[in-house]
Amino acid sequence: MGLASTFGPTNSAVKSWLKLSCQQQGCQLVTHPYVWSLKKDHQVIRLAPRHYAYIPYVASRFERYFDSLVPEVMGGDSVLDFSHVRTDTYRKPGLTFESSACPEEADVLDSYLELHKPSRDHLAFDIGARCGVSTYILSQLAGEVVAFENDPLAIDILDRNIKRHDMRNVTLVKGVPKLAEAFSTWGIPSFCKISIDGDEPRYLTAAQKVLTECETHLAIRTTHEALGLCNQAKVEQILQQCGFEVKSDALLGTTSAWPA
Repeated sequence: MGLASTFGPTNSAVKSWLKLSCQQQGCQLVTHPYVWSLKKDHQVIRLAPRHYAYIPYVASRFERYFDSLVPEVMGGDSVLDFSHVRTDTYRKPGLTFESSACPEEADVLDSYLELHKPSRDHLAFDIGARCGVSTYILSQLAGEVVAFENDPLAIDILDRNIKRHDMRNVTLVKGVPKLAEAFSTWGIPSFCKISIDGDEPRYLTAAQKVLTECETHLAIRTTHEALGLCNQAKVEQILQQCGFEVKSDALLGTTSAWPA
């Protein structure tokens, strides 16, 4: 993503590179001033030009988005429109969530809970809750959930989604405190999901002391393709140094960890 991140979406070379990248995934990229569209047969995914960095990843996961979400039929095409704030309907759990940018796919959400699911007598943390789909899933399992989010737009949407789905056992926290501070303030969770836009290694390194002393199960997003970051090896090393067993899914870009 070096060329794209340096010159931005208005650069003709960037557009050419993105179109070629999409063609390699079997997609056609059509660019307009306000909406860029990925097309494959009669399926279309729309994104805002400002989210151009996500395009290669979305193209590589094109079918997965349609497996995860219910599209709108427009002019004979099945359309997923991620270009603005809107509502997305997930096929599982069959609920609608207000969202912005690109939503997490269902298989990524499932991977967080592959090795450990909190129960009703457990506390769970959702660090980097985004718009709240993972928060909702955790709220159906754990007795109490604390959802942390930094992005102002996502915070507002997360708040509305918590109210939309009556998540009475969820506490919304604006901002992402250090893990030691979060443990001290809200308690030590049985389960903690962390997805903070590539900052996971720094965040976990700062929390090594508290991680060494806890029995928390972790699920971490370790690959952020749109940012050109793959932190899987770094995250695994940090957690192993803290005494955790780890298992990573390179395809989905997630790492699960549990006390050894």
